[in-house]
Amino acid sequence: LTGATKMQRISVGRRVGSGLRCAPNATRCTGAFTSPFGQHGRYASTLVAVEHNAEYTHTNSWAMGGVAAAMAGATLAVASTVPTVNAESTTATNTVKQTEPEWKEVVRGNYNNRIREWSTPEKVFNTFASVKKSDGEYYMSLNDFCNAILPFDYRSSSEQRPVTQVPDFIFLADLDKDQLISFGEYLFFVTLLGIPKQHFQAAFAMFDLDGSGKLSQGEFKNLMHVLRASSPYTQKQREHNSEVQNAGMFTYFFGENGNAEITYPQFTEFLHKLKDGLLAMEFERYASHENPNVMTARNFGMAVVSYAHPADVPHFLDRVNSLTVNQGQITFAEFKAFSHALEKVEEIALAIQLYATGGSVNKPDFARAVDVISGVKLTQTQLDIIFHVFDRNGDGKLDANEVMSVMKKRANRGLSHHRDTGFNRRLVCAWECLTRTTAD
Repeated sequence: LTGATKMQRISVGRRVGSGLRCAPNATRCTGAFTSPFGQHGRYASTLVAVEHNAEYTHTNSWAMGGVAAAMAGATLAVASTVPTVNAESTTATNTVKQTEPEWKEVVRGNYNNRIREWSTPEKVFNTFASVKKSDGEYYMSLNDFCNAILPFDYRSSSEQRPVTQVPDFIFLADLDKDQLISFGEYLFFVTLLGIPKQHFQAAFAMFDLDGSGKLSQGEFKNLMHVLRASSPYTQKQREHNSEVQNAGMFTYFFGENGNAEITYPQFTEFLHKLKDGLLAMEFERYASHENPNVMTARNFGMAVVSYAHPADVPHFLDRVNSLTVNQGQITFAEFKAFSHALEKVEEIALAIQLYATGGSVNKPDFARAVDVISGVKLTQTQLDIIFHVFDRNGDGKLDANEVMSVMKKRANRGLSHHRDTGFNRRLVCAWECLTRTTAD
């Protein structure tokens, strides 16, 4: 984008390619560009014309994971999404704001977000697993696992922190102590993360045939098989059952010989360690460089809005980036309490609807709904950040449906919708994306 006067951000179907050519100080750029993403997919687009502050028309084809979809004649606006290119620079190395990632990172990040949201567990694992062991199989590091579960981090790379603290649930499953996660272990973890706690309790009781309050290894494997089949995220993963059943967790639960039994309290204890461990990893990811024990107001906002609909992310990022260091900090205990409150997100959403006037809710009613339903009292800093980010018109109220849709997706980590890769579903998704973008 060198030399393109005030041309800040170009998004083609929320993807940006390389190779676009613009003359110095030009207001019009033409060319063709492609953005390859290795074995996992390819997005190619032929750009007809791009003009400063104008709309442009392009044709494109998108092939991902062996399934092709074609959309032609789409008209999209030059979107105000990260990153921002320095309009005053005409050098070959445009400067990017320190608080924003480079545009290449955004391209890959948006692509990875789509992999997380629409692909099967096997595709997600193959996309993020980076460690190849001597057995020829790929494994996930801690940061691979974190990147596979959490959305793209829209901060600059200089602000991002790698995950270094190993959570307890990794130690429990890691029989060879290499701190790596196999595909079977990954599938086991995401099955648990994608199923509401109350469903586990009901399923556990149903498989406890003798009413002893315990499950044998065979009964537990049958339970996990049923849960995977009922989970929107894992139900399309019909293979690799043996890998899941040989995961290190089964040795932890049932011993080397597999003769031990597991009680529901033991199982829920592990479930809490899994969810709290993921929260700890997320907190470390967004923790302040100056003080790793707190999260800045801006970083807390980033952790929340990263789950918003892609079309809404640019607006929310502008709001988040306007937060200052003077607007408070979030401790891990507060971050954990906020996340635990969202375990009751459906009930909270219903309570807010009862309070909402014209579809909007004010700060006291929002805080009371969370407190009454979950027992969590959000701090004033948390409330101020949430309302700063989601209050679009500054009237002190939130659109109840908008904010709760983001909170619901955060609560289930984006694992609650189906991953049907059929042609019809792809056409539906493509049409929804096209109409949403056109409307915006």
